[in-house]
Amino acid sequence: MKYLLCFFILILIIILTLVLLRYRETFTNVNKKIAFCFLIYDKINNEELWYNFFKNIDKNKYNIYIHYKENKPLNYFESYKIKNTVTTKWCGISLVKAQNKLLEYGVKDKNNTHFIFVSNSCIPLKSFNYIYNTLDTNYSYFNKAIPYFKEFSPSIKAYKSSQWCILNRKHTQKILENYEILNTIFKIFKTKYVKSCPDEYIYISLFYHLGLENELILTKQL
Repeated sequence: MKYLLCFFILILIIILTLVLLRYRETFTNVNKKIAFCFLIYDKINNEELWYNFFKNIDKNKYNIYIHYKENKPLNYFESYKIKNTVTTKWCGISLVKAQNKLLEYGVKDKNNTHFIFVSNSCIPLKSFNYIYNTLDTNYSYFNKAIPYFKEFSPSIKAYKSSQWCILNRKHTQKILENYEILNTIFKIFKTKYVKSCPDEYIYISLFYHLGLENELILTKQL
């Protein structure tokens, strides 16, 4: 009888634990936001398409941040432009700095759980709700390149992916906390891979360097 009682108490504890975890997950996701981080030259191609993408969506579910190269008026998203933009150059470290600037703005909202980098030419192929409900807060998403791996140095290895990635909040904070490592990676990168673009290497290489590769979801770049 004593063992039976202990068994039932154990089952009850397990059930209560699962209920509490489920409640915490539900509560946590109540204020969940997705940050859309645009890097544009002077306009958003198909801007009306993006306007319709966000139309009728609860504004408590997303934020928009726009880093521009030339400050020309936008039809629908003018108010989302960030200040103190970085002068950018194709295939340069300035693109990483521009991305970092967007992350610095985005991380200020504690409810932003994912940060999606979007170019002026990108278009949404899935609905907002599909994206919102599918993204797992435990992971970041990268479109890996082929070949995927190179040796940077004995201490740092190089991994390549598309610049257009999706970062979760944890990994975003790791980027902002590790500028020194990012600069080290860039210096090594600049010495060995002058003809390559640092924006395709630095973030994902940092995560491997920090031992976070199991928290990345990788798809193959076509």
